[in-house]
Parts: sequence; structure tokens; C-alpha cells
Amino acid sequence: MLAAASCLPRTELSVYSSSSAERDDSLLSAAPPATPSPEILPPLASGDAAPGEPEAVTDAVTDAAEDTAASEAPELAAPLESDEGVLSDASLLADECARTEGTLEPGSTVCLFFNSTARVTWQAAALACESRGSTLVAIKTRARDDFLTSLIGSTATWIGANDPGTDPAANDYVWRDGTAVDLMLDTWAAGEPDDSADQFCVMKTIGAAGRANRAAPWRDRPCSELSAYVCEQTL
Repeated sequence: MLAAASCLPRTELSVYSSSSAERDDSLLSAAPPATPSPEILPPLASGDAAPGEPEAVTDAVTDAAEDTAASEAPELAAPLESDEGVLSDASLLADECARTEGTLEPGSTVCLFFNSTARVTWQAAALACESRGSTLVAIKTRARDDFLTSLIGSTATWIGANDPGTDPAANDYVWRDGTAVDLMLDTWAAGEPDDSADQFCVMKTIGAAGRANRAAPWRDRPCSELSAYVCEQTL
């Protein structure tokens, strides 16, 4: 290009230079504008709305996340009752039972009243218990029978089983609440209950003559015999 221009006359060279400058300016003006670099924004904090995003939408997303976290959180166990509270309740029951001259059966709310000095018939014993708001004791478990054995010692004692019928061989014994007495319990003395006449009431007797050599076994006896008795009352 410089070689060609040097061959032109001076007047034409000026025209050439002017036209070349115009062409270069036109090329520069036609160049596309530079794209501005994007503005780098700090990350959104939790709960912040993005530019142009309604605040209500952000709040809803935040609430949903909190609800999910709460539902996935481990459920806390209910507070357990303190040992002191359990002991306190047992002590209160024992004190209430003692005020009636009774003994609280271990692990229960049953107060047992043992009248060791009484010598009464079975019917009189049943009435005496009712006058105290209680009943002649029912023994439906070996645990209670063992506890009563330790309570009465060597005293023959009426319990709340009797046969309300008239056939001594029937042995249809029931407790005061009407439930049947289990004749197969090893709390009975050997050979008891038998079919002897007039033996319609049950007594815990002295000695170790039970079916499993248990102390104070049960025997059916005439209801007119005189003996001590044990009442029970649920506190």
C-alpha cells in the first residue's frame, strides 16, 4: 500500500490519505459496543428475597423449611415420674392404712386389717369387715397368700371364701365378690376341701400341711367356729 501511494502525485496523495482516514473511522464506529461485565452480588442470606422476588414467597419458603426441620426433629420423651414421687405416694398410702390399724399390701393400694384378738364366727367376721367399709379378704394369688401367712403368724384366721349352698360335697366356694375360688391352688391343705357336713367356710389354719408343704394352708370349716379374721380395703 505504501509503495502504491508513493507513485501518486502530491495532490492525489492527500485525497487518498483523507479517504483512508474516513474508512478507518467508519470501521471503528461500526464496531459493536463492549458488553459490560456482570456485577458480582453477595450470596443471599437465608430468608432474604432475591431481586425482584416478593417477600411473601421468601417467607413461605422459610416457614416450610422450619416446619420440615421441626417434623424431623426427634420427639422428646415425656418426663418420667421421679422415684421420690413414687415413694411419696406409697408412704402416704401406708400412713393412711396405718391410721385404720391396717397394713398396706406391698406393691398395691390394698389395706389389710388383721383382727388377731377376735374370736368370732365367719358371718360375724364378714359383718365386722363391712362395718369398716371393707370385705373379708380374697386370696387369688400365691403372693397375697404368702403375705397373709407372714401377717397372721400362728393364728387361725377366717378368709372371705364360703360355699353359699347346702350340699357339703359340692364345694362351690366363692369370694365375697362372687368369683369362684380356685380349688386347685396349692394353698389348700392336703385332702381339702372335703365333703364333711356343715363345712361351708374357709380358714387359713396353723401348721405346714399344704399340698406343697405350704404354711397356714386353707381348710373348709364349720362357719360357726370362732376365729380371727382379715379384712381388705382398696384405698
